[in-house]
Amino acid sequence: MKKMILLNPGPVCTSERVRNALMKGDMCHRESEFSTLLSSTRKKILQAFAPNGDYTTEFGRKLDIIVDAIVNAVIVIGITIAVYTKTGSILVIIAGFFAMTGITISLLLVTYFSHNSKKNTGAKEMLDKLNNKGFFYIIMLLSVIFNQMIWFLLIMAIGTNIYWIIHKIAYR
Repeated sequence: MKKMILLNPGPVCTSERVRNALMKGDMCHRESEFSTLLSSTRKKILQAFAPNGDYTTEFGRKLDIIVDAIVNAVIVIGITIAVYTKTGSILVIIAGFFAMTGITISLLLVTYFSHNSKKNTGAKEMLDKLNNKGFFYIIMLLSVIFNQMIWFLLIMAIGTNIYWIIHKIAYR
């Protein structure tokens, strides 16, 4: 075997095993070897950092909720402005305001107060099912299909406020 020279910044003491691994050549991300290596690495990371199967951290959970709320808020603001521009109705502004209020209160309750209560209730299970992206986008899709974006704002105004009220009752 031809002896190859490793030209990494140094001086670095590397084992024979590491040098041999570095001299194997590149691996494309589309090769089956790469998929096998990636799968194996993921399993080892999960064994090390999530032995109970809980793949999310509290920080990651809260960050996901915050990002979703920001996206939802921007969509609600955009739809409120667009529908108001088209109709000129003050009802649109009121519905947008209440939808934003509900989103904001829900965000605060879900991120800061949802894990304080240890009781398991049916209301909590229902809240978890409602607090997903699918529900938001189904409402928006139906509103677009029927060309009634005011429906979206009204459902969001009512739904987000009902959500935080139920959340407050379930997690007291």
